[in-house]
Amino acid sequence: MNAKTFSHLRCADEDRELVARVLNNAYADGRLTFEEHDERISNAYNAKTFGELDDLTIDLIPGAQPGQLRAQHQPLPQPPQPAGLAAYDHPNSPVPPPRIGAPTSADTFTGGRAILSNYHPEKGLVMPAYSELVSVLGDVRVDLVDAVFTQREITIRATAVLGEIRIRIPAGVRVVSNITNVIGEYKCDGAIPTDDGVVLRIEGATILGDVKVLGPGIRKARKYDNFV
Repeated sequence: MNAKTFSHLRCADEDRELVARVLNNAYADGRLTFEEHDERISNAYNAKTFGELDDLTIDLIPGAQPGQLRAQHQPLPQPPQPAGLAAYDHPNSPVPPPRIGAPTSADTFTGGRAILSNYHPEKGLVMPAYSELVSVLGDVRVDLVDAVFTQREITIRATAVLGEIRIRIPAGVRVVSNITNVIGEYKCDGAIPTDDGVVLRIEGATILGDVKVLGPGIRKARKYDNFV
């Protein structure tokens, strides 16, 4: 049967995630502009059929024919995964390297708490040497992708009691954990550290709660892109 026959079939979340990874890698390589990437990512997550997904990658995958890849139940061919920070040096990179050396000021981030509530500070934080996050039956989400780091090594004390703490990091951040789990969970997924980047030390405790750090190398790109 001709592969085009499958273009009308409904796609699943897994198919959208595969296409999103291709688009993110193409953007990091400089094959898509900021506007093109933004438009295609939006269309990928809103796509309903394989045909709509095929249109987003037909000019990125050598030899691809509409409806051919997923119709044959084969995984989408993808560019090589980023090898450290070098893959994110493009000026329009969606995941810029960490900015280091901001002076400590009154606007420096000191931390936050979510007690039976949510705490989602705005982007562009100025990160000091030490800050604290507390979640008690709450939800804390801190985005460090656009943050400015006052020095190359910082510590975040994260305490989650029946709550959640999520931290998104850019490429170039090495995560070192010293968290105590009491029927709780700590997880770091997708970090892409570099020798000249930032060291992020996570300490604290989880008590029937969880602390998770998400990096740009996470397998499910949608979790990273739709962090907040």
